[in-house]
Amino acid sequence: MSGQTVVSVDIDMRSILFGVLMGLFSVVGCGGKERQSSPAGGGGMAGELSAAGAPPTGGTAGTLSTAGAAGALEAAGTSGASAGSAGAAQNTGSCEPYCATKADCCSDCSYPNNLDCQDRHCVSLGCTADADCAQTNGPKSMCRSVLGFPRCVEPCLMDTDCSNPKAFCSAADDDGDKFCGALPGLIKPCFENADCVGICDLSTHQCGCSADGQCPSGSICAPLE
Repeated sequence: MSGQTVVSVDIDMRSILFGVLMGLFSVVGCGGKERQSSPAGGGGMAGELSAAGAPPTGGTAGTLSTAGAAGALEAAGTSGASAGSAGAAQNTGSCEPYCATKADCCSDCSYPNNLDCQDRHCVSLGCTADADCAQTNGPKSMCRSVLGFPRCVEPCLMDTDCSNPKAFCSAADDDGDKFCGALPGLIKPCFENADCVGICDLSTHQCGCSADGQCPSGSICAPLE
């Protein structure tokens, strides 16, 4: 009885294996027909590769495109930083002759050479009386305080009072009295350091400095007031 059981089981296993092999041959045959009927572009193969888990060609292109865009952004950022650095250092002063004492600024320190050494550079102390102005600018010129600094001006009531035909009776001193004033002249812009005594601030195109080392020998960078 046991022998018949073994033979029966052996026959059943052979039948099962034969059925499996025939099924595999059938699948391979059908797959071959699908590939033969696929268009010349090979879309069927691409679909099988994609279904098998391989990345589609579009994914690779997308990855490269993303990487390229990131590189372009990074390059643009670097370029922008470099361009910004070129004009980032704004001038905070002007180059002025260095002094240690008042004697370095003037020997005869009477007006208009009444200078003083302040903050390592020579500064004008302005006029001290109407006589200072009359001596240098004519009898109509008087010493008045303008924005807290004594300077020579020509008082007026109307434009025809001004000696300079290009001047207007429109400015006012600290007491509110009018004086003749000409329109300020245009300051020539700079485009490179060679245009300046100091350096060219590319944000304003004006000459100046922000450190002593940017000024000629014997000069310092005096802060703007």
